[in-house]
Amino acid sequence: MVRILCHECSREISHQEPACPECGAPTTEGPFERHYESGQLMTRGTYTNGVRHGLYEEYYESGQLKEKCYFETGNEHGPFESYYENGQLEGKYNFNNGDPRGDGFFEHYNERGELVAMGSYHASRKCGEWFAKGAGWSGRDKVTHYPPCPESQD
Repeated sequence: MVRILCHECSREISHQEPACPECGAPTTEGPFERHYESGQLMTRGTYTNGVRHGLYEEYYESGQLKEKCYFETGNEHGPFESYYENGQLEGKYNFNNGDPRGDGFFEHYNERGELVAMGSYHASRKCGEWFAKGAGWSGRDKVTHYPPCPESQD
């Protein structure tokens, strides 16, 4: 019997197993789901060529969406959203080949839905105007200016 390492939890498993008995990750291709002991959905996504690809979602045990992102050939790539357990949006930003500071807009909120930080990235660097609520040593809102963001190439 051939043994392989699970690409999710690194447990040694039989290559004949359709999914890892520890974490539920498929050993082959296609969609997968992992569940909490309660049976509630924990994560779901798809594997292509042995790596995550496409939409990936993670949930709190309560069933509330925790994170939603996209993968391209194993790396987070594209829009990312995270949520508090109360359902309130926590943050939005854009991954670029695994880098959370990819090109695009960044927003972060507190559990009450109040914007606490926002700005833009280009080539993994801050650009344009950034706002942070209560970020200064005095607890006042802070606005910082970085080099301008390039114009969209649309």
